[in-house]
Amino acid sequence: MIDSEGKKLCPTCKKRKLASEFHRSKTSSDGRQGYCSSCSCDRFRKWRSDNLEKANASLRERKKKPEIKVRINVAQRKYNREISRFKRYGLTKNDYLALIEKQESKCVICLGNFDWDNNPAYIDHDHITGIVRGLLCSSCNKGLGHFYDDPASLSRAIEYLKKAAG
Repeated sequence: MIDSEGKKLCPTCKKRKLASEFHRSKTSSDGRQGYCSSCSCDRFRKWRSDNLEKANASLRERKKKPEIKVRINVAQRKYNREISRFKRYGLTKNDYLALIEKQESKCVICLGNFDWDNNPAYIDHDHITGIVRGLLCSSCNKGLGHFYDDPASLSRAIEYLKKAAG
């Protein structure tokens, strides 16, 4: 268990170390593995040397089915990306879907339709406050980013385009 100083006792080396020196664990109550990273690596190396044939057999089995692993990884990456995007901006999936519905599945700048595969909706936010402003297509989101969300720079760009058009 992590104490008030943010430290945890490793039962192998008997040292109190910072929680960041323990690998993460989804199943542990404190979110960290029981052994520190260095002891955990040492334990794995010892187990592997004691169980070399079993470890190699497991590796051979995994290598036989790379297409299954790839499919799982692609789906897992997509899910992780989606979840982290919502957490980063304090949104739920329902909030995100409500924004899409409110904007009629269109980018508010170019009015292009959102498409999950070719033109997904990107969450536009104020970089100072972190407040979500709406959803944009990739191009418009990057365009605002290149102007550092500065209205004065955008106004000058508009004037420049108007003058150049004649």
